[in-house]
Amino acid sequence: MRFTHVAENAGAFDVYADEDFTQPFVPSLTEGETSDYVNVPTASLTDFELDVTPAGNPGVLLGHEEIDLARGERVTYILYGTSGRLDGLRLQDTFRRIATHARLRAVNTASTSLDFFIVHSGANINTLSPTTQLITASMTGLLQLEPASYDIVLTRAGTDEVVFGPRTVTLAGGGIYTVVATGDRTAADAMLLDDFAN
Repeated sequence: MRFTHVAENAGAFDVYADEDFTQPFVPSLTEGETSDYVNVPTASLTDFELDVTPAGNPGVLLGHEEIDLARGERVTYILYGTSGRLDGLRLQDTFRRIATHARLRAVNTASTSLDFFIVHSGANINTLSPTTQLITASMTGLLQLEPASYDIVLTRAGTDEVVFGPRTVTLAGGGIYTVVATGDRTAADAMLLDDFAN
């Protein structure tokens, strides 16, 4: 299991497991950071409790969640929102690479619905339909794309108002990529994970 911190202006987090506040399960996770995968003890796979606090201050609880995991399962848990209203979104990391194609998933943690355009570089999005439209706290499965250079553009759902991009990226055959939209109703951003970060 790993954690990604996209809560804006919320400071660093400690994540504690199963109400053990003697040592963080994941310490000092800063905004924009993704932790390494951490093994969850077999005995904790059912009703695994997660508590999020400000880094170094376990007396202040920002968020609490109980989840069930399966043996061998890989999960990304995205922390988003604000320090006053922290939410979590669980992503299933069941990745199988395909040598001839890139695979990409889109995630929306922004507080508004967004259209995601993942288009060949230089394409005019005004003449294209969105690759996907996502409401808040939702995600796609893995989309299969030909290896090439692409522009990532986010617009408010159903409009041509661009809130992020274009951001040009190269997707390679066999690659696994994740785009996480963040932000609020006035501004949006995107965080690029997995093979984008390698």
